[in-house]
Amino acid sequence: MKYTRENRAERGYTSQNNASVELHNFEKELEIVNRYGIHLRPAGLFAKAALKYESDVSVTNYEGVEVSGKSITGLIALGAVQGTKIKIRISGNGDAEACRDELVDLVLSGFGEK
Repeated sequence: MKYTRENRAERGYTSQNNASVELHNFEKELEIVNRYGIHLRPAGLFAKAALKYESDVSVTNYEGVEVSGKSITGLIALGAVQGTKIKIRISGNGDAEACRDELVDLVLSGFGEK
């Protein structure tokens, strides 16, 4: 297929000036409150929740290491123990706010651990 202005949409290209797309960016710093930090189970819960949304999710630790919030191994690699501050960044359209709310609630709840 030859590229033309008319077939841009068919090829998956969108205009930068598309007024119907509204991007949302959220950033929140949180403290890990559960006793053992982000180990396999909390990382799995976080990644599973993040994967439900189209928005991009990243998590940064106190050393500045940034990983995908949709990667279990990346989240474990942060080495976030109890008391560690992490920064969650979410960017996307439509579902970014719902994604932020769910992930923040998950971290603040201690990932459901006692």
